[in-house]
Amino acid sequence: MAKTHNFHHNRHDEEETEVVLYYTYHPGYPQRGPTYSCSGEPAEPPEVEIVKVTVDGIVIEPTGAELDAWEAYALENHEDGPDLDYLRDLRSESGWRQDHG
Repeated sequence: MAKTHNFHHNRHDEEETEVVLYYTYHPGYPQRGPTYSCSGEPAEPPEVEIVKVTVDGIVIEPTGAELDAWEAYALENHEDGPDLDYLRDLRSESGWRQDHG
């Protein structure tokens, strides 16, 4: 499931605009020691892959420098758990409603 992260950024000396990153996150795992059936596995660091970027609601193609910086930003600011904005949008698109009674 793609996660989203909203933030404000100046692009090409323009005024600040809202940038929305859509990305996938892989948490990685620590090194696994050897066992009788396996010689072990090295650690794998967490990883972010940006799927789409929008600025003011329009899909853009970021520069290489922006992509590198935004991947690092998403990795540093990623929060585990469900993306509540994504779930809310999914529910509203599907017409699903939960009654609180």
